[in-house]
Amino acid sequence: MTDEGVQFPQVGGQRSTQRTGQDVFAAAAASVDPGLAARIRAERAWRSAYPTHLRQLTEAGAVSPAAGTAIARAGLDRIHATFEYVDGKETRRVADAVAATPATQLGTRVVTGTDDRQTRLAIPYRGRLASGADLQAVVDDWIDRRVVEPTLRAVVDRLIAQPDWLDLRDRWFVVLGAGAEMAPTGQLLRWGANVVAVDVTRDAVWRRLERAAVEGSGRLHIPTADDRAYPLGADLLTDTAAIHAWLQRFGHPMILGNYAYADGATFARLSVAADAVIGALRQDRPDHGVVCLATPTDVFAVPVEVVRDTRRRRPSTWSRTLAPVVRPATGGRLLVPNHRDTVQTAAGDELGIADSLVPQQGPNYALAKRMQRWRALVSHADHTFGAVHVAPPTRTASVVKNRVLAAAYDGASLFGVEIFEPATSSALMAALLVHDLRADEHASPGEPRGEHELTAAAAHGGLWRVPWEPRSALPFTVVRGAPAMLAPRRSSRS
Repeated sequence: MTDEGVQFPQVGGQRSTQRTGQDVFAAAAASVDPGLAARIRAERAWRSAYPTHLRQLTEAGAVSPAAGTAIARAGLDRIHATFEYVDGKETRRVADAVAATPATQLGTRVVTGTDDRQTRLAIPYRGRLASGADLQAVVDDWIDRRVVEPTLRAVVDRLIAQPDWLDLRDRWFVVLGAGAEMAPTGQLLRWGANVVAVDVTRDAVWRRLERAAVEGSGRLHIPTADDRAYPLGADLLTDTAAIHAWLQRFGHPMILGNYAYADGATFARLSVAADAVIGALRQDRPDHGVVCLATPTDVFAVPVEVVRDTRRRRPSTWSRTLAPVVRPATGGRLLVPNHRDTVQTAAGDELGIADSLVPQQGPNYALAKRMQRWRALVSHADHTFGAVHVAPPTRTASVVKNRVLAAAYDGASLFGVEIFEPATSSALMAALLVHDLRADEHASPGEPRGEHELTAAAAHGGLWRVPWEPRSALPFTVVRGAPAMLAPRRSSRS
């Protein structure tokens, strides 16, 4: 990895990604459970054992909103106390580097849409643009097949009944990683929003984004180098201070979202850079809100109804027959019943734990995604808009270029899991964002809610409600989808 910009800290003379991630999760756990923190620090096989510890950390945070918030604050504090920013021979904390005066100032290019504003909710799905009663029927089908949580229907109904909520001409959004397949950029522009976009200086990315802006009805604000028209874009990893200074110049309350992605350890570094920018902006302007697009392949606290429904479902005959054989033969690793345990909250409620972590994505991926959830939780706890939206498993280029995950996705229907196309997922998550934002505007201030309440309308693709813990069924879906492993690779885009 290039030793410039946002970096993992030096540990024993080298930049250790695993030891750093382990340290961050231990620090987060220490805020509520010193015993768990000690177990995390003592773990010698972090690469393979991290799913167990993240499950326990999720359980600890589910006890109360205060516990979840304490974990989030402690984790973020540890990240920004340890990650470094390297500029030549100078090394600083990331937070200090972001707040510094940048060497260069970014300019702004604005692209204004020429189309009429989209005035009704429409989601692309299986070759058609579903809206109105057709969209409600699609959502009902998802609910019947347990692909989404039932509360998503109320979200869709409300947006259909109140189309004025989709008028975003009064709203500003910062989209870090604006060119990513799961980013809401195009949909927000179709609804008339001002979108402040950040992505790398790659011509293909910006040609696509400018085209989306022209075909929309909003305004796309693009960073440019040194007040020149081109090149477009800026790198979160190395232009972190310049991006922060540029975003400060927009004098509007904004919703801040990080959708940037990269492979391996670079993804964690990108997430740290994005979070440093978001944290600094919120320090200047506490009225900025935060949205997190959560991966379904993580661990979540869920309503106990999910647990009861899952336990009522009868697994397929073949898996019921195989389970008593393969589970002992694999040391309890395969075909493990989903929702083995529940958690008792401080208020006396019972919650389930949906554990859909996929070890193939690795601990750096888990760290990157978890810090995004933490930032949204902290924003919500600070009585500012903070939303955590669970997106469905989606056939993005960054996922299916991994041969194992591509095969697992192709075979996921074996257990009733639906894999969504990027256009469907991004539009659906944009709709959920707008709904939560407008609902928050009309809500009375109240006590912070637990993360399980923020993720109530999850579109998890079925992972929360399958009979078997998803990773314990992964080998079977890989075998079912094995032809995908032989398919040509798709190229990834940011």
